[in-house]
Amino acid sequence: MNKVVITGVVPNDVDIKMTASGSKIANFSVAVRRAFKNHDGEYETDFIPVTVFGNSVQYIENNIQKRDRVAVSGRIQIDKYTDRDGNKRSRASVIADNVEVILKASNQNFSNTSNNSSSSNSQSGFSEPNEVFTKELPF
Repeated sequence: MNKVVITGVVPNDVDIKMTASGSKIANFSVAVRRAFKNHDGEYETDFIPVTVFGNSVQYIENNIQKRDRVAVSGRIQIDKYTDRDGNKRSRASVIADNVEVILKASNQNFSNTSNNSSSSNSQSGFSEPNEVFTKELPF
């Protein structure tokens, strides 16, 4: 089984591209802090690339922005390629099945004045933020 779940912060704007066939693709990274400190006593952060295809891109385009805290589930994909110097390389990324906003960048002070409902976008499989959950985050 190839299944991965990550939570972290979107450090940059989402990149939306259009394919030759007219489909949209969303690409963004999720900054994930490692659970342990390095030999210098500091936490390191991994920037994990995420790709979203199909109708779900519309949700990403309308709801995900720089500095949002998100949860992503999907599968790991390894792409192999040859660089300009002829070296064989590989790149791991997450192909997302589901992305949930845990905390909007604009609400990081926890002064959320929206209602307490947690709606779900059933067409895309992507969910809206849940205010009750975001207030209980330990970080």
